[in-house]
Amino acid sequence: MDIQPMINLIFPWVIVLIFLSFITTLIKSPWFKGKLGETWTRIIGKINLDKKIYHQIHDVTLPAEDGTTQIDHIIISKFGIFVIETKNMSGWIFGDQYSQTWTQTKNKQKYKFQNPLRQNHKHIKVLKNILAIDESKIFSIIAFVGDAKLKTELPENVTVGSDYVRYIRSKNTPIIKEHDIEEIIERIEKNRLERSFKTEKQHIEYLEKKFTNSEKKGNVYMKKAILKIVIILALFAGMTEVLKNKTKPTPTPDLRKEIKAEIKKTEEPNTAKIPQSSEFGILKLSAHTDTFLTLYDQNNSKKILSIELKKGKLEEVEIKKGYYTAEILQTGKRKIQSVSFIGNIGNLDL
Repeated sequence: MDIQPMINLIFPWVIVLIFLSFITTLIKSPWFKGKLGETWTRIIGKINLDKKIYHQIHDVTLPAEDGTTQIDHIIISKFGIFVIETKNMSGWIFGDQYSQTWTQTKNKQKYKFQNPLRQNHKHIKVLKNILAIDESKIFSIIAFVGDAKLKTELPENVTVGSDYVRYIRSKNTPIIKEHDIEEIIERIEKNRLERSFKTEKQHIEYLEKKFTNSEKKGNVYMKKAILKIVIILALFAGMTEVLKNKTKPTPTPDLRKEIKAEIKKTEEPNTAKIPQSSEFGILKLSAHTDTFLTLYDQNNSKKILSIELKKGKLEEVEIKKGYYTAEILQTGKRKIQSVSFIGNIGNLDL
C-alpha cells in the first residue's frame, strides 16, 4: 500500500498547525502585546487630536549615554511636548510615584514590573538633552490600555484607555513658539535611530543587559514557539514512520533487496536414502557458513522447504524434482537464485 497520498494529504495540515501554533505563541508574547498597545494608543491619538495642532511621532529610539532608549510616542504642540509610555496590561495594578517597581495582580498571581514613571523619566531626560529645551515643557504620560485597573492612587498623568487624550487637552497654555515646533521635530528625526529589526534587537539586548534579574519573557515565549514546532514535526515524522511500517508488504522471493530475518526450520527433512517415488530425489545441502535456506516452487510460489544449515554440516532432504527459487540468508544478507533439481541425487553447496 502506497502511503504517499496520505502523507500528501496530511502534510498541509501539519504546516497549518505549525503556523497556528507559532501565531498563538506570538500573540501571547509581551512583545506582541506591547506593539498592539502602541498601535491602539496611536490610533486613539490620530482620531482625537487635531493634526494641525498636535504633531505625532511614534516608536522613536534615541541614543543614550549607556545605550539606547525607546519612546513609544512623542506628541509635539505649542502646549508642550508629551512623551507617552504605553502599557498593554490586564488585571489590577498597584504602585506609587516613587517606588522602583509596581505590581500586576492577575489570576491570583503577582508580577513585578519596572515603575513606568521612572522609565519615562529617563526618556524625558534623553529627549531634553537632544532638544536643549527646558524640562518643564515636556510632560510624561503613562497610558495603560487593555482591561488594567489602577488600584492605588496615582498622579493624573497615569491614565487608562483614552484618558491620556484628556490629559493632553488639559494643557492649554502655549509654552512653545510656533517656529520652534518645526526645529523640535527636525531634531528628533535627525537623532532617532533608523527603524529596523537591528535597532530593536540592539535595544532589547541593552535592556536585558541592564535588567539582569528581570525575566526575559520575550526569549521564553520564542523558545516555547520553537519547542511546539519541534514537537509537531517529531509527531508527524513518528506517525509517518508508523504508517510506513504498518503498510510495508511482506517480502516475497522475487524481491532483490537485502533483508535481515530469521527463518526457522518448519519441517524435518526426510533423510531416507531411497526416494519414495520416481518423482522425488535426494538433495544434499551444505554451506560454508551458517545459512537459512527456503525453497519455493516456481510454478505456484508455494514454500517447499525451510531449513537451517550449520557451517560444514551436510544435510540430505527428499524433495520433488522440479524448478525452484532459493531464498538464501547468510551473515544477515539475502540473495535469491534459481535451482533446478531433475536427477535422483543432487548437490547444493552454499
